[in-house]
Amino acid sequence: MKDKAIEIIDNGVDLERREEDPKLMKKREAVLLKLKEQLNSPQPQAKKVPKRFVADTF
Repeated sequence: MKDKAIEIIDNGVDLERREEDPKLMKKREAVLLKLKEQLNSPQPQAKKVPKRFVADTF
């Protein structure tokens, strides 16, 4: 899935829909580049999820 997203960003397929408005296209391009950086960065360390506390009620 990650590889497919990066491929779409690199191909510029999503930017084709915004050709009418160059201002929006530049904003979208900036957002996509930021997303690509996030996708290529290492994953954060796994976080331990605390066990759920269930109180007995009578």
